[in-house]
Amino acid sequence: MKPYLLTNLPSEIIAIIFSKLSIPTIAISKCVCRSWLDLLEDDYFINSYTSKLSPALAVMLPLSPKYRCKFFELEDDLDLDRHSPLTGFDFLYRSRIEASANGLLILGNYEKRRQAFYVCNPITRETILLHSVPVPVLEGFSYGFGKSRISGQFKFVIIDGGFGYYVYTLGTGGSWRCVAQRSPISHAYRRVSFGKLVNGNLHWVAPNSRFITSFDLETECFSTFSGPPRQGNSFHSRLLTLGDCLCFCERSSVHEMVIWLVKDYEIDKSWTKEFVIPLDFVVFGGVEFAYIQPLKAFANGDILMLCDYGMIFYYSNSTKAYRKISLLDECKYLTCAILTPTFLSLKSFAMEKVESF
Repeated sequence: MKPYLLTNLPSEIIAIIFSKLSIPTIAISKCVCRSWLDLLEDDYFINSYTSKLSPALAVMLPLSPKYRCKFFELEDDLDLDRHSPLTGFDFLYRSRIEASANGLLILGNYEKRRQAFYVCNPITRETILLHSVPVPVLEGFSYGFGKSRISGQFKFVIIDGGFGYYVYTLGTGGSWRCVAQRSPISHAYRRVSFGKLVNGNLHWVAPNSRFITSFDLETECFSTFSGPPRQGNSFHSRLLTLGDCLCFCERSSVHEMVIWLVKDYEIDKSWTKEFVIPLDFVVFGGVEFAYIQPLKAFANGDILMLCDYGMIFYYSNSTKAYRKISLLDECKYLTCAILTPTFLSLKSFAMEKVESF
């Protein structure tokens, strides 16, 4: 019997072959033998493979008795109605997607008086429960999760209404650091608010304000800069991320949405009016309080957006028309996030208790 050819190839060649495969195929390949598992969990392969992947949409569907998460690839010729999910799983706890960073999700659970947060990798199906969150669910508290620029540490931050903040660094085994330093963020937020991650910084904006507060995850210092110019009697403004850019989305009127971007964060935090989108009366009914969140802007100017009650619409820039996206299960109050898949194992964070599902 001839020896199996693939076992005789140099590991560099095998890595190149694997880099051409789909995520589900690689997940299966990790189960074949120990040498393949070691290769596919090597930092070099993970980083090089992830750099070639396109962003994907993670959707949490609040179904009973479990919450179901589905993961969809986002391509330029998007047709989610006909897409099979890239992967999916059932989560045992009543959770919602709060944030994403570098392929990882933060899932929040608010069933008890003290909230619980989970760090989850939907590709490797691993999760870490952040034990003993130091503060209860209170209005005015702000949260954030992301990766620092230089050290590459993943940090979860809780800002205590202007009086200090707590930092949890993944890999420390459940240790929260309390920093008694007054922050520019106050209880004026009046709701649980998750910071938006761009360039290793978390960002928040208070209601009815045009000033952005940022928190550098590397230096753990705060700074403030101005938001975009006000558009007449604008209302329902939201600070978001769109692609790799900080995004400010507002409805300048009942019938129009304006999207501003910071295109060059490191050099000049200046705002560019990138999109002016008409709001279809049939879709939105002319209602002032309709929730609108752009999720992804495509190369042709089309936009995928999340609206009231967890409905997802696709806006065509060429036809100026909206199309509702059905994600296999018709479900209200879904939560979602854009992220680039990664095979980073949560087991690489020493001292953390990792559970597989």
